[in-house]
Amino acid sequence: MNPFEHLTKERQEAERELQELVSSVNAEALLSSMIAQLIFVPTGSGFGDKYGNHPAMLETLAKHCIPKFGDNNDTKLPAPITQHCYGLLEKIFHSKMFEGFDDPEKEKAKTPLALQMKMHSEVVRGSAFPEQTAHKIQTIQGNFDKWFEKKLGLSPTRAAAIVYALVSQSESIATEYTPFCRKEAETSKAIFNELRAKKDKTEKEQGFVDYLSHAGEDGAFMFGYVTYQNEVMPDVLPTDLLVLDIEPNKRGQSRFK
Repeated sequence: MNPFEHLTKERQEAERELQELVSSVNAEALLSSMIAQLIFVPTGSGFGDKYGNHPAMLETLAKHCIPKFGDNNDTKLPAPITQHCYGLLEKIFHSKMFEGFDDPEKEKAKTPLALQMKMHSEVVRGSAFPEQTAHKIQTIQGNFDKWFEKKLGLSPTRAAAIVYALVSQSESIATEYTPFCRKEAETSKAIFNELRAKKDKTEKEQGFVDYLSHAGEDGAFMFGYVTYQNEVMPDVLPTDLLVLDIEPNKRGQSRFK
């Protein structure tokens, strides 16, 4: 029996849970909040993308969320919901990396490089800098811009320009809202420390302390940070392509041209 077979079942279960989660909330708000949480992270939080997994995790979430846009307009997203979503995305990502493995004895015969290539081929990601990737797109696929425009209404060169503009817009949003996120995070940490030292807690107060007890004040900080992000990002992060600093960008054009 292949010991890695259980990973397929774990992935399928996580995907089922993710689909249920997406169906129970405002899918567009969830995607916006998760994009912010996976990209706009406080320095030293330990929540950053150490291994380049977040883009693939976001693609998985987008695949589930986009078909559900408009089904639920409730924008309330408590922090535990998005934290649970993150855990499911992690489980799906890691399961995919090992699903294709054979019997461990057979795998031992492969070189470490071969094993690494097999793991990461399940979730294809390059290690190049964004500028290098953009350059490749523009110099290779860009030679066929007219063909892509005719078939898809969007050329590779234009797509790269849009992505650059989206990144710039997102960075501006992060710069504007990070101080407010940190303020709420510090408040949450202070409340946690105050309640932890309090002898006679209400049931609600005890529940708050219990929920964060395993993570301590750092977890309380992130709880406040994420809570604020969930409140504001669904309104400020979605960006109309017409407001981006790209040329040409005229009113009345389609979303992509």
